Amino acid sequence: MKLGRPTKYKHKFDQITYDLLSKGYSKEAVAGQIGISKQCFYEWVQKYNHFGDAVERGESASRFYWENVGMRGTLGELKGFNASSWMFNMKNRFGWAEKSDQNISGPPIQFLEVSFADAMDYYEKKRKLLASTRTTTNKLFKNS
Repeated sequence: MKLGRPTKYKHKFDQITYDLLSKGYSKEAVAGQIGISKQCFYEWVQKYNHFGDAVERGESASRFYWENVGMRGTLGELKGFNASSWMFNMKNRFGWAEKSDQNISGPPIQFLEVSFADAMDYYEKKRKLLASTRTTTNKLFKNS
């Protein structure tokens, strides 16, 4: 005898899931449409192989859908296309990122180990030099 609540899963959800994903909806939106939680959705992906397969195929179709929107928008085929909004969507939905290559040349950076006493000595010398410079500058401007 099985214990617990019976599953809400039905085989028809495989096709519904694929269809919604292929139209660009998110997995969370699909979960809402079929009346389950996000957690339940991901449990079904693990538990029911055919459901997981529908999700995987649907994700590929979703990517095609959104890339097609971007391509058509870029070519001027979509009135009111918002490239910034589309890019934001792609970054969040598919992990897109703007690459910036940074090539660093030259010798590697070397870090110096300095004791606290040496640092304080250096600071004190610089403080005295600055004070002396101020005194000299003040004298020069008073005499001019």
